[in-house]
Amino acid sequence: SVFGFYSWGAALLTLPAASRSGVSCGFFPALFTATSATCVTGLVTLPTATTWSIFGQAVILILIQIGGLGFMSFALLLLGTFSRRVSPRIRNITAQSFGLESGEGIRRFVKRIFIGTAVIEGCGALLLMIRTIPMLGIGHGIFAGIFLSVSAFCNAGFDPLGGVVTSPFSSLVQLQDDPLMMIVLSALIILGAAGFLAVMIFIICRIVSVGKKSRNITGSLLCYGTAFMIGSQTIINIGMCLKLFPCIGITLPFLSAGGSSNLCVYFAIGIVMSVFRFNTDRDPVNFRLTHLSTPFSEA
Repeated sequence: SVFGFYSWGAALLTLPAASRSGVSCGFFPALFTATSATCVTGLVTLPTATTWSIFGQAVILILIQIGGLGFMSFALLLLGTFSRRVSPRIRNITAQSFGLESGEGIRRFVKRIFIGTAVIEGCGALLLMIRTIPMLGIGHGIFAGIFLSVSAFCNAGFDPLGGVVTSPFSSLVQLQDDPLMMIVLSALIILGAAGFLAVMIFIICRIVSVGKKSRNITGSLLCYGTAFMIGSQTIINIGMCLKLFPCIGITLPFLSAGGSSNLCVYFAIGIVMSVFRFNTDRDPVNFRLTHLSTPFSEA
């Protein structure tokens, strides 16, 4: 679950090995950092480069990747990995809810997501290493290139250079005149954001499709309402980020930090899946009366 990622991330960051000084940074700073990384908010209370060791930064990197790809992708990965322990009926329901033909398509679906992400982030990391390796050396430079690529593609905002190459908490301000860094990072940010919008459009279209195929008006209205809620939250949040709308605290569905909002979204998705399951599993009722003698019965 979401809280499971927060917990194990905070537990690992609390270890002395996660700190550059060899002394634990404390539970609450570790919990805040783990939560911020998983929710890809980019908020930090401690400078990433000077506070966390390579081990600590690797934990943050994994949390960013999990948050960037989304919990549903990793849930599907686990479902595909342990599919033999899951009933075929559950596999088929999950596959059909994502527009797949059968349960066997889950692995292929998740594989495409991870391969596409790895290719984009890998290409970005290789280009960034042209700058990070001369700055930090081979080992640290390779890791910094990978960290920057993942952080940019997932729109996380974590900076592994502040305090080492640039001033603490200055992010990449001092590298703004480097055309290679700016172009590569901008491209990764745009690709990551475009991928998220594509996923959101896909989810909304699938919810509307389930609503159209519903056998009763209640199921249709529930699906249409969920699609409108997710779509409106996405549009308002993007508008706030672009300063087109006033900032009113609307969270981004599935990603932004906001427990009650995310809980409502997940409840709504559960309702949509229940409507979908009702539509696919319900067998038509046979109202014909058998073995009943009536005046109209055939002799």
